Amino acid sequence: MNKGILYFAFAALITSFTFANATSNDCTGKEAAFLSGTVTSAPSYQDGYSKKGVELSHTHFSLKGSDGKTYDVAVDNVFANDYDSTKGNSIPNSFSNQIQVGAQVEMCGELYTGGDVGIHWVHTNCGDNASGPTGYLKVDGGSSLTGNTEYCYLWN
Repeated sequence: MNKGILYFAFAALITSFTFANATSNDCTGKEAAFLSGTVTSAPSYQDGYSKKGVELSHTHFSLKGSDGKTYDVAVDNVFANDYDSTKGNSIPNSFSNQIQVGAQVEMCGELYTGGDVGIHWVHTNCGDNASGPTGYLKVDGGSSLTGNTEYCYLWN
């Protein structure tokens, strides 16, 4: 077999294995998966439900991953650094201002399938690595937009 073809096949295997699992040193915890790519749709608001009086809504957008696949991204609004529970029925300003078509994003979260292929849990796990990944959402190399721990008490 040609060494070039063998090398290419091995590199593709390593890339796909690495992509499906955490590839960033700070992406750890249960079911952690690292995903990066380009935003291909504007963020949209999706209703959730109320837990202890706090609206648990989501912001969705599409992403073309570095692997060429399209992913649905579901971001829990309650973990936005500027989340305001009195305005829980809208996209947090930090998301609408920074998640723009063409922006480069890096996420740590949990991949899912069930119709769409996507990623969710792209937020802090409130210090409980057994419950989920040490998730985050970073836009254009910035700091995480989803590190707010103010509402972690909702799951205790």
